[in-house]
Amino acid sequence: MIKTCISSPLTHDVDDDCDHHHNNFDDKFHYHPISKVSRSLWSSQTSPSQIKSKSIIITWLQTVIPILHWLPNYDFRHDLLNDIIAGCTILALHIPQGLAYGRLAGVEPINGLYVSLFPVIIYAIFGTSRQVSIGTFAVISIACRDALESFDLHQSVILKENFHTKSLLSSTTNGTTINHLMTTTPSPIAEDLPTPIEILSTLALFVGIIQFLMGFLKLGILSIILSETLISAFVTACSYHVFTSQIFALIDVDSKANGDDFELPLPFDILKSWSRFIVRIPKANPTTVIISAICIAILILFKFGISPYLMRRFKLKNLVIPIDILAIIFATLISSLMDLNDNYHVKIIPAIPKAFQGLPKIPDVSYMGQLWVTAILITFVSYISTYSLGKIFAKEHGYEVSANQELIAIGSANLLSSFFLCYPCSGSLARSAVMNRVGARTQLASIVSSILLILFLLFFSSYLRTLPMSILSCIIVVALWGNMKQVVQIRHAWHVSKLDGILWIVTFLLVLLFGIGHGLLYSVIFSLIILIIRLIIPIIKLKRQIKGTEVFVEINHIYDVYDPITGQNKSNESTNQPNPNKWVVFEFQGPLIFINSIIFRRKFHSLIGRYLLNQRTINNRHVSINQDQLNRKKSGIQIALDLNDSITQLPIIETIIFDCTRLTYIDQKGVEILIDTINIIEKYDAHMVLASCSQFVYDNLEKNNFFKNFNPRHCYMSVMDAIADLEHNDHHHHGN
Repeated sequence: MIKTCISSPLTHDVDDDCDHHHNNFDDKFHYHPISKVSRSLWSSQTSPSQIKSKSIIITWLQTVIPILHWLPNYDFRHDLLNDIIAGCTILALHIPQGLAYGRLAGVEPINGLYVSLFPVIIYAIFGTSRQVSIGTFAVISIACRDALESFDLHQSVILKENFHTKSLLSSTTNGTTINHLMTTTPSPIAEDLPTPIEILSTLALFVGIIQFLMGFLKLGILSIILSETLISAFVTACSYHVFTSQIFALIDVDSKANGDDFELPLPFDILKSWSRFIVRIPKANPTTVIISAICIAILILFKFGISPYLMRRFKLKNLVIPIDILAIIFATLISSLMDLNDNYHVKIIPAIPKAFQGLPKIPDVSYMGQLWVTAILITFVSYISTYSLGKIFAKEHGYEVSANQELIAIGSANLLSSFFLCYPCSGSLARSAVMNRVGARTQLASIVSSILLILFLLFFSSYLRTLPMSILSCIIVVALWGNMKQVVQIRHAWHVSKLDGILWIVTFLLVLLFGIGHGLLYSVIFSLIILIIRLIIPIIKLKRQIKGTEVFVEINHIYDVYDPITGQNKSNESTNQPNPNKWVVFEFQGPLIFINSIIFRRKFHSLIGRYLLNQRTINNRHVSINQDQLNRKKSGIQIALDLNDSITQLPIIETIIFDCTRLTYIDQKGVEILIDTINIIEKYDAHMVLASCSQFVYDNLEKNNFFKNFNPRHCYMSVMDAIADLEHNDHHHHGN
């Protein structure tokens, strides 16, 4: 398979006073690098404390609070209708997902609805993405549920429901006194134990503080430690954890180990859960199983059958059938009419309390010590999910999103919403895709959705009191299909890079087997190991030019440049040039530093140095071999030399063009190795030139005294400039 490197067509007119050398180019265009002193001087002159211009202050405020920029410039005529329609559509997703993911996180459904409300409004004020939908997210919810496992919440629930301990009940034998105690005297132990939402609101506060500080300190770049490959594998593995957590509710059996059933001694929680599920299938509630089967069938039919068909048949690109909320409405009505809870023991959701009761509430920071690992995990997953979605939609619609402002926005959403009984939030791929598809123009669509959700909480939420719990699990399970099928991404990752493929597989298995928290930690460590391997074993290529073009193709060895029999350069076949080109392009990708300098030297010797040695040895002997004595191979050439035979001289290579386009950094050790390599090349009667050095790399070469041993005139602005100059000098030499 041929890999090509293409540059745009250029006309290379060469004269004696050419400016394609790096130093001549800088002189001609008056380039002067900005020193640190001048940078600091500029910063001091424009610091906020010394700014007097009102326009600059307004610009700064609009940058920090983006809604101050886009709302005054809002095009009500062209955008308002689209945003209202998008807001109504997203509401139809927020309600069922808020209820379902709230239960998934281990809190009450109304807390999931709060997460679909308060963070959405805050992000609309501070966020820079116009189509991202903030709120509940399955991966964040399952991470929150895992965080609750470190607290003894089961005992907390029992005590707070009974309000008393046994010692208080047995302290008297008077029936009247006992009844009085049971209704008026709270247990001090129960009062001290936290509820799930109290813990998770503290977690949201913790996550928000970290994200806000990272954005304030411009640390959005730290997100690079979680590559797209790692995130893809992580989210896919998390979807299987979420699916596993919901299978028990589908048949109405307990998911916790209670010691009553035989359990296999399996090593991982997910395997234990599936074995427990299989053992408890005989205890399933038949009515719940029927409800779940019907609901899942209807959801699948509409989402993957009817809706796509109608979109294709009638070309309705923006069609969204709110089947999730319709399923909730009909299930609630049927449950109420048939009294499924009393007659068939079907579990229903807990009673939804009066909306906004007891708000705001200050989170208890005393729990932070037990939550720091989960907080760091959610900090990065929440930010990267939101920012990556923002980049996708910004590219599609032609605007910019700020990495650091997104940190501030999602951090503010988590921080401020923690005072309103919310757990951590994130951008959702499914909702964001729908929001984009139905034509949302700005975050006003999210504000419309929030206003409608407030009305729902105030006037309609109480009607959900008979909703079967299994319906929420059905909604989650069907919604997970998009993430679960991403397991096929392993094929793409493996095709792009074997190391990426290995990282995807290892991350997926680690998260799947060890859980979300530990799995991601181990995956990040493994990702850093992969990064070190990439540094130690960089990509090094030989390239040749296709004749008549500025296209370069990767080659395996130097004999792909020259025909070893005719000695003709393959770039110039069928041309009338008096002599073949005597150069080859050598490319190094990545930083050239101490950790990979030895690999650089060995690889260079393997690709070029060995040929130069043979070239000098054979050409000095003036010997040759016959064509039938040449053993060619696809991966290389093996030549057995007998100096007594008649041998043709090897083609002469006089110049190695070091393509620095993808050389990102070079340290002192890298400079030493490069100088040693140049000296070796010169011993073989050849020389090296540099091409396409970035200003950053060029400055590093200067700082490490590289140009004391290397002529700066041998640094060219591009590979084509170097080739043009070499051909000019070669023709000039032969012309004389």
